[in-house]
Amino acid sequence: MNTEIRTTRLEDGRNLEYAEYGDPDGLPVLFFHGFLGSHHQARSAAAASRQHGLRLVAFNRPGVGASSPAPYRAVRDIAGDVRQLLDALDLEEVGLLAVSGGCPYALACACQLPERTRQVNVVSGLGPFEEGLLTHLPRLPRLTLLLSRYCPALARWLLGWRVRRFLRGPREYSPGLVGAAAAADEGPLADPELRTLLLADLEEVLVRGGGARTLVEEMRLFFNWGFRLSEMPPSTPVLFWHGTDDLLVPPSMARHMAAQLPGSEARFVPGGHFLAVQIAGEVAARLAHALRGPRQWTRPAVETACEPARATARPVARPAVVALPG
Repeated sequence: MNTEIRTTRLEDGRNLEYAEYGDPDGLPVLFFHGFLGSHHQARSAAAASRQHGLRLVAFNRPGVGASSPAPYRAVRDIAGDVRQLLDALDLEEVGLLAVSGGCPYALACACQLPERTRQVNVVSGLGPFEEGLLTHLPRLPRLTLLLSRYCPALARWLLGWRVRRFLRGPREYSPGLVGAAAAADEGPLADPELRTLLLADLEEVLVRGGGARTLVEEMRLFFNWGFRLSEMPPSTPVLFWHGTDDLLVPPSMARHMAAQLPGSEARFVPGGHFLAVQIAGEVAARLAHALRGPRQWTRPAVETACEPARATARPVARPAVVALPG
């Protein structure tokens, strides 16, 4: 698929690179890629976006591709860049779609730009490292995150070594980066198109982007969101989708975030970390419905399971829905 890559110049002179997928005349949805990742991840939702009339705008975060590095001190700092991107594209209101490590950034924008956010959908989302949730991550990612936080120079050196290995043989090296994936991910990862997408992601970060420095800087940000989930406005519905067999980002993170967010809903689906590939159509349908209807908010947080036998929590009744003007 040939996608035109564009950049917009931000007020401080930095560039923000983005691409568009789906229906060019559709309802706007801003896509937040995972870690490590790039705008290429939105390609997995392109067909579903076209089917449901969505215009998917996927931007590269600072240090990825041609997006300039940024002096972020917390995750919340991304909201200023996103506001400028929306202004440049003349988009008043958008839906937000985040996968994996894009979750903190999408929630930060929903928190600080509530008047421009209609609904947030998070798939396999990385949550805050509080109440011991960091210990739920696999050992190697957990140690890499801690090393980036407390000894960033050593982390950059070690990751730089891995980057050099990647550059010597990208196609041979890239499969090892998803070694912690669950058996539930074997199907998606066997798809040649998805493997090509993953390789393109790596090249955006490790070749065109800032490489090890970008990786370490982003991992350090994951420890400082700059806002609390309790500060999220209840006027913005948030829907979490998570695979029950996700080993890279455990479902406990989605449960924790949903419990902290009034008006949120959590859906736990059989699958692994690459769940977004499997449920792209369902997610696109929910976003399209939200963007076409009136602004809504939901009452207490809800947890649902697409297959009750696989769920770990007692089913809860869906909340009432109240339509707000505008």
